[in-house]
Amino acid sequence: TKTKQEETKTTNNKMSEHKSFESKLPQEEPPTPKLNRAPSASRRRSSFFKRLSQSFRGGADVGTLRGYHGADFEGYADVSRGAIGCSCGCFRHKDTSKERFLMIKGAFCFVFKNETSRSPKYAIRLARMKAKQDSSHKDTVVLETILGDTEYTFVFPNATSAKQFLLVANKQASLGAIEEVKVQLGHGHFLNQRKSVMFAEKVARAKVNAQPPKKKRISPEEIAQMNLTPEILEYTKI
Repeated sequence: TKTKQEETKTTNNKMSEHKSFESKLPQEEPPTPKLNRAPSASRRRSSFFKRLSQSFRGGADVGTLRGYHGADFEGYADVSRGAIGCSCGCFRHKDTSKERFLMIKGAFCFVFKNETSRSPKYAIRLARMKAKQDSSHKDTVVLETILGDTEYTFVFPNATSAKQFLLVANKQASLGAIEEVKVQLGHGHFLNQRKSVMFAEKVARAKVNAQPPKKKRISPEEIAQMNLTPEILEYTKI
């Protein structure tokens, strides 16, 4: 009996020592479960414009060009290629200008038929251009080249819209000219552009060549054939 008690005591001691040893071993931490995190907003935007670029067919509607950050300018105006007749305004209402929806995004001005159009009719490169307000008509802005030639005339519903367009157009024209110089110098990789602006420029490059032809200026002979009165001829710019 004594022997059995001693054996039982020895067995219990060994089991106690084994448990003590196990408690001293470092415990393994359970693996951290992988979380299915939703993609960040910037990643979703990047993916969105990447898909657009892959399916690009030379056009985009107003909402797409706005992107997540919106446009620099939006508004309606009567658009005319070149100058509008004479400065006195005698031919303003006889001009062939048409109401169009304008959107400035980056260094380009997109011209839509209206705000619901599926694609811009054409795009105007603002770099190396200068917007000026007509001295006689505060609602009118002319877009000139650096040489002073009038490329477009915009007649807005009011002077406030005209002023806003003028400020935005000149700002983006300056930025666009700087970016062009950087690219020419081989520093295009330093340009820090949003994905939406890069996509808008891609659309613009495909639409720049769709601009309407510039109308010719009226010659002195053509003015003479109009039988204009001396009062009108006095204000006519040839």
